[in-house]
Amino acid sequence: MKNKSDIIHVSDYYHDKTGHALNNVVERLAKTRKIKVHTSKKNIFDMPYDDSLSLSKIKRFRGVRIGSKTIFLGLIPQLLFKNLEIVHSYVMGFFSTFIVGYLRKIKKFKMILFSDFDEAVPLPKSLFGKLWWNFFVKIPSKSADIITVFTSQQKKYLSK
Repeated sequence: MKNKSDIIHVSDYYHDKTGHALNNVVERLAKTRKIKVHTSKKNIFDMPYDDSLSLSKIKRFRGVRIGSKTIFLGLIPQLLFKNLEIVHSYVMGFFSTFIVGYLRKIKKFKMILFSDFDEAVPLPKSLFGKLWWNFFVKIPSKSADIITVFTSQQKKYLSK
């Protein structure tokens, strides 16, 4: 497809010194394709990151931490006003997956999701909790073309 970037990876956090699946996928793909990572400037680790070590282009946006989430609004125009082919998101419930899931419906790019999330957090039982779960987690996550689950518990969460 002409005039489209190969793959954009989005995640609330990206650190070159971790062994997270995101790092593994990005660095392997960057050997054969043009890869971009859009992430926040927030660092959840005690060590500084060094983007110069990456084979991919990393774009960091200012963000605000709210609890365990990072909101970085600079991601929205990068997805909304660019001609994209594939957007790969990580972690259900992250701001980045929420934005990608809903913008996918407008922009019609392919969405891939690694459905990593904290399984220790139980599914909500209250009406408000279920509405929150559906709007912020389930609906954006289920709009993906490909969803990779790592455990049977994650599959169970997505099927509810």
